[in-house]
Amino acid sequence: MRRSSKRRLTPPPTATALLANGDQPQELKNVTPLGSTGAPETIKFIASRPAELALDAIIDDARHWHQRVDGQYIYGDETNTYVAIGDPRLGTPIEAQAEAWDRVLKLDDETAQTFLYVMTRDLANDEIGSKTRVTVNEILDYKGLKRHHSREHFLSHKTAESNRLLLLSEIWVAVNDYVIDERGPRRKKQKVRVYSRLIDVAFEAKPETVNKSGVTTSETPYACRLNLGDWATPYRSIPTYVRETLAQIVRYGALEESQRFAMRIGLILMFVNNGPSSNRWKVRDLIARARLQLPQYQPSRFRDRIETALDKLQDDRIIGSWFYDKDKDLPTRGWLEHWLDWTVVIESTRPAISAAAAATGS
Repeated sequence: MRRSSKRRLTPPPTATALLANGDQPQELKNVTPLGSTGAPETIKFIASRPAELALDAIIDDARHWHQRVDGQYIYGDETNTYVAIGDPRLGTPIEAQAEAWDRVLKLDDETAQTFLYVMTRDLANDEIGSKTRVTVNEILDYKGLKRHHSREHFLSHKTAESNRLLLLSEIWVAVNDYVIDERGPRRKKQKVRVYSRLIDVAFEAKPETVNKSGVTTSETPYACRLNLGDWATPYRSIPTYVRETLAQIVRYGALEESQRFAMRIGLILMFVNNGPSSNRWKVRDLIARARLQLPQYQPSRFRDRIETALDKLQDDRIIGSWFYDKDKDLPTRGWLEHWLDWTVVIESTRPAISAAAAATGS
């Protein structure tokens, strides 16, 4: 007895492949604005090197960071784009190196999720130049953490999330950029290096209170006001319909599993380059990049949530279409591993972001 492959057996007649180019800028073609009818024919999917490198630095093994002779811990190619713990122009004195390494060790998937969420929220902000206000509860809701009976999140979770935001603000990004030197009779293009924080954040906290019993409660993390650093300047020119798409993704309900899955997968499709065939993913790779945990129980429910998430992204026109490439019927027993090795094709992705790395010459 064999399990049916369920859906998306063959590509739709109008499916067109995405074109990928990891670091080089390309113009968007045949883009259909949000709210219009008809699916876009082709949109060039472009990943941003600074955003992708920052994400990799956060989730990668700490051993892939290295220490310069001045004590600074950095990740990436120092001649092009790289990230660092602390301002890379200053180095790290001996007495602060152990603390800097401890920050590297604290980088994890939870921190990566926080980074992707606040990045998306800030880019979806229509008021360019103003700080984006994000409550700690919103981040915890996005991550799917349950609230306690008072409808608030646990203080320990709020404190941990506040610490992750602080950690992200201590990461710096170094990228190449070009400015126009207008001195003299001819304008010249001058290459410069730009150093900026990954995010610039200010914190809000509820003040200490004393209840009727005279017990003092400590300050409670409440919200933050943040901006992406200047490394993300090229993102600021993204079209209005892309901002609307970003806003749509982060509005997905974080407490409903299929919507949370849709948010995760949507963010990955926005910000991560998948190589030469950016529209083709092994199911297990897509799940891993979206930082979704494989199920220990009820794998059928998990698969259904993944497929429902992709359906939602398609229905909301964040992707054009999706289907399994050359899938086969699955065995009744042990089918999960076979399904994870299938290839899912995600075509005509609408949200496309110009590569920050290309704009900065890296």
